[in-house]
Amino acid sequence: MTIICALHEPGVGTWIGSDTASIRSGIRCTDRGPKWTVVGSRAMGAAGSHLIASVIEAHADELLTGDQTPFDLARRLRKLLMSDYEYSAKGDPGEAPVLQAWVIYATETGVWHFTTDGGVYVVGAGRLCADGSGERVAYGADHAMRKFCGETRICCALRAAIALDDGCSGEPWMLLLPASA
Repeated sequence: MTIICALHEPGVGTWIGSDTASIRSGIRCTDRGPKWTVVGSRAMGAAGSHLIASVIEAHADELLTGDQTPFDLARRLRKLLMSDYEYSAKGDPGEAPVLQAWVIYATETGVWHFTTDGGVYVVGAGRLCADGSGERVAYGADHAMRKFCGETRICCALRAAIALDDGCSGEPWMLLLPASA
């Protein structure tokens, strides 16, 4: 799968990052690049199916511009995946259907984690948000580095996931969405 991470550092901005390779038919492909789509000071990262990242990229102007709330964005992405792209959701009767879609939304002012059941989790400032197959390794590395700056924490989380999780590969990619002056 992959590793995507984001961390908002007050006064600095929001760090985002990912691995840069993908696995297709069991073969590691290094031509994927970052797992984030960035438009101005907003970004959306995707782990899992390449369709999710492709939909985000194809609809970036719609999803990453304007004054939509993170919940509106999560709902719109879910609608795009389920109706326009027929991405299937599974769920028990009486529960929200679960999409196998792992997404993090980040701006210069914060980080939001879109849950597989359509919810939105607000990630507190100074807390790492990670998703993908390498998330547990990333959270462990971040826990050990929590007294350091955001750039160091994201870098260590990505490097640990890439080194220790067999679903993560390539080089770490990082970008700062700088805080407005």
